[in-house]
Amino acid sequence: MKSSRYLSIALAGLFAALLASSCNNSFGAFSAIQKAQQQSSTSDFKQASVVNFAQTTNNYYAVMAAVYWRPISGGSWSSLALPGVGTNYACTGIASNGTTDIYISATSNTDNSSNIYHSADGGVTWTTFGIAGINLTVSGTEYDQIDGIWLANGTLYAQLQYFSTSGVVQSPNVGYSLYYATGSNFSLVSGPPSATGPGVGNTTPFMGVAAATVSVNCLAYGASLYYSTDGSAPYLTFTQATINSGDGNIVMGLKSSLNTSPSAGLFAWTSSHIYLTTSGSSFSAINSPSLSSDNFISDVQEVPTGTSSYELVVGTGTNNVSYTANGYFEGAESSLGSVSTWLGGDLGQIAPNSISSTYDALFASKPVTKLFYSGNATSGTFFAGISASGLGTTAYGLVSAPYPWTGSWTAQ
Repeated sequence: MKSSRYLSIALAGLFAALLASSCNNSFGAFSAIQKAQQQSSTSDFKQASVVNFAQTTNNYYAVMAAVYWRPISGGSWSSLALPGVGTNYACTGIASNGTTDIYISATSNTDNSSNIYHSADGGVTWTTFGIAGINLTVSGTEYDQIDGIWLANGTLYAQLQYFSTSGVVQSPNVGYSLYYATGSNFSLVSGPPSATGPGVGNTTPFMGVAAATVSVNCLAYGASLYYSTDGSAPYLTFTQATINSGDGNIVMGLKSSLNTSPSAGLFAWTSSHIYLTTSGSSFSAINSPSLSSDNFISDVQEVPTGTSSYELVVGTGTNNVSYTANGYFEGAESSLGSVSTWLGGDLGQIAPNSISSTYDALFASKPVTKLFYSGNATSGTFFAGISASGLGTTAYGLVSAPYPWTGSWTAQ
């Protein structure tokens, strides 16, 4: 069964999973470990790992193996049932425009089939969006799936992962192709490499697609970045961008800036460097925090610090089994992407009341998997996903802090 090969791969590369899952939605291959996480009657996120997060106008969505949701106004978290599979699935991707439209890709734990689901009313009702145009094989030793979805400038992108064990679970043959949706039909993105089967063609996953501006989309592939200037949806043709001072490492994620003065930007990051573009065609390195040995940048999020001021928050993960991650760093921006000084999370201005207590309890030595800001320049809530599996009964996979930054970090 598919779950068997998932578990074997996950045990061989658990910490690589933290790196991959935090940035590109593609954590389906580690669903067996995620679903084995201890759950608590007082918190669904205790000793768990939240690897992705999204919102609509009225709801929040947190991803472990399945998706949990609650109203933004408050209340309890509940597991989200999807058409035809209920809650018996592994979420492999989530994408939202922040208001009405949200998409989830998921693989059924019953028959190993993958599909994409859509809500056009902010999460009130769900339908099967489908994968027309994407051919998935689920038989014998081949278990293809949708392994990551992204929404940028109104265009939905889906990654096809070809997967074949070929009789050796620990050394699978994989291949990746990226598709875009026109209506409910998918076609191959033009420009970056693609695969035609397991181990045939492209064997490098795509790590994200995001909007650079209202007329430019960018995607991350390997150590390269690509951009599309089709001018309007569906943004189907991509050209390789220039990375100034590129470090040659895999680009692990992309995220649009909140600061739009003087113009909007897009952040990209590798394990140790952060890059910024305001055009899509050229990315420049910006000052990045210095991380401890075996640590890497797991996510980047811009947050407001005033009506017209911002800072970057950088989450850290670890490749070391000792779990000695750095929590997160904060860097005030003098202008978009310009940070001169980085402070550890226990010294920064987010949740200052937690410096000696809740920061240490919730973040110290724990890998951060996801950062997400919900709100505007005057008020909001900042969420952090943490890999808390196996880290003790006081470890939580999802925490939040209120903006303005006068409160404390609290566990969800």
